[in-house]
Amino acid sequence: MRVAWINGWSLEEGSLRALATKRFPNDEHVVIASIPGWDRVLENVEGIEVLIGYSLGAFLLMSRPDLCGGAKRTILLAPFEDLRSESERGGRVRRGQLSYLLKWLDRDAVAAVVDFRKRSGISELMSEAFNFSVDQLKWGIEVLMTEMITPGAIESFECYLGLEDALLDAAYFDNAYPSINIVEGAGHDLEGLLERGLTEL
Repeated sequence: MRVAWINGWSLEEGSLRALATKRFPNDEHVVIASIPGWDRVLENVEGIEVLIGYSLGAFLLMSRPDLCGGAKRTILLAPFEDLRSESERGGRVRRGQLSYLLKWLDRDAVAAVVDFRKRSGISELMSEAFNFSVDQLKWGIEVLMTEMITPGAIESFECYLGLEDALLDAAYFDNAYPSINIVEGAGHDLEGLLERGLTEL
C-alpha cells in the first residue's frame, strides 16, 4: 500500500520514513516536506491509498481538502486549525513567539529550529547540513502566523492528538471536537503518536 505523508515544519524526510517503515514495514512511504510547492508534489504522486498529515502538514492538508479525495483514508496527526494562542482555538503558541522565530531564522536557522523542537517536545535532532533554505523555513512560520482553517473543518478527518502536546491544548480539542482521538502518553512528537495512537493503516 502506498502511504503519502506531509511532514511537520523543518522536518526532513529521512527520520519520518524511518519511523513509518518501522511502524508499518509492509507499506511504501512517500514523504513530502512542508515547504512551498508541497501541493504540486502531492498532486504528482500516483496511487495514494492513505494520506497522512503531521502538525504543519496536517494544517496544510486541511487548507486543501481537494487534494484528499483520491486517498481511501486521510489521517491527521497533531492537527490544529489555528496555532496562535490569541485565537483561543486550542493553539498554545503566541504570535509574538512566531514573529521572534522568524527573525531568529535569519540570524541562526539551526539554533532557531533546535530551540523550537525542544520546546515542542520533538525528539528529532537538527543537523547542521539540513536541506531547507531559510526562506523555505520562514514560509512555514509565516503560514502559521497569518492563516487559519475554518472552524469545524477538523471534524472531517480522522485525527490523533497527544494528551501531553506542548503546542496544543488537548482538553480544548477534546471538548470542542469529541471525534478526535486523544492519545495518552504522547505529546507533539511523531514517534509517540505512531506508537500509542495510530495503531494500524
